[in-house]
Amino acid sequence: SPKSRGTLRLLDAKRANNLAIILARMQMSVPQMRVAILGCNEVALTAEKLSALLKCVPSAEEIELVLSTIESELADGGAPPALGLAESFVKEVGAIPRLQERLESIHFKSRFAQELQALYADAMAVSVACDEARESEALQRLLGVVLRAGNMLNSGTFRGDAQG
Repeated sequence: SPKSRGTLRLLDAKRANNLAIILARMQMSVPQMRVAILGCNEVALTAEKLSALLKCVPSAEEIELVLSTIESELADGGAPPALGLAESFVKEVGAIPRLQERLESIHFKSRFAQELQALYADAMAVSVACDEARESEALQRLLGVVLRAGNMLNSGTFRGDAQG
């Protein structure tokens, strides 16, 4: 097993380093992350933290590698190995059922009110524009001129003499 200063390092060095950087910014321990994810804690898991966690979701191969290595270490009668931060994250958080979907759901829920507010503002702008167009005498006169011009151009055809 690849060991470095007493900790077990199983993941690709670049991937482990990227995970460590993202996880350090979380300002939560791995067990705290696990509890927050399982509890769908939106206070602890802000939209920013959820976006970061979505980038960290371990692959099935990474989970299998870490869990099988730990299992073989224990089967050999050894103590549980000391894991690096990335490996610890894969072991603790990667084992959460449907992790990707769970994180996406919490992320969607945390953004929903803000997205709804933005859509409401857009809908109100469209409603006001419709009211303005419906009540505009200048627009009604312009459309009347267009209708008369169309009727003149279409005179003598079945499209002539349109009403409006």
